[in-house]
Amino acid sequence: KGAREAYERVFQRYPLFTPAHKPLALLLSDRLNEPAAAHEQATKARTAFPNDPEVARLLGRLSYQRGEFSRAAQLLLESAASFPSDGELFHQLGIAQFRMKQRESKATLTKALALAPDSPLAPESRRLLSELK
Repeated sequence: KGAREAYERVFQRYPLFTPAHKPLALLLSDRLNEPAAAHEQATKARTAFPNDPEVARLLGRLSYQRGEFSRAAQLLLESAASFPSDGELFHQLGIAQFRMKQRESKATLTKALALAPDSPLAPESRRLLSELK
């Protein structure tokens, strides 16, 4: 909470200090479990840093959690090349692709299960793969 307050003081004093949006979004998402606030900060970070793969991954995950599968698939696919061993990313990407009825979902879900077979999303990935066969 102290870190969040520090970021908020930074924004009060320097409202256009865009580099603070990314770490605040990560803090809100990963530590404070405030996905709506994290999404807002990640969106601001994405505007400021449109080519940052970590911001794309975070915003993709948050979009996935919100059920925004089209946006999630776009952002997660964009960041996948920078995080080729992130099994959670590939589970979310594959599920989002499946929801969008994209053919790539089968390969993505297969890769996700190879990378993270014990993920909390693995049962859903297996179920969706069985539907595709």
